[in-house]
Amino acid sequence: ENCGYEIGWVINKKYWGIGIANELTKRIIEYSKTLDIKSLIIECDENQSASKHIAEKNGFVYEGKTGNIEIYRLML
Repeated sequence: ENCGYEIGWVINKKYWGIGIANELTKRIIEYSKTLDIKSLIIECDENQSASKHIAEKNGFVYEGKTGNIEIYRLML
């Protein structure tokens, strides 16, 4: 199975850098496990270093690239 549920965040710039996206990611992972979801995906522009950092920090593994979009997957 190569499909998964995609997660992402849209946060007002004045709230960047204080851990909101990371905390949301942790909670989404926990909740996804209760729903027996098999995998989560984060797609981000290759220049979004903060998003890539959050993905890797939460155990997502780089899976590949489509154009300038990088794909990270977490198997649950």
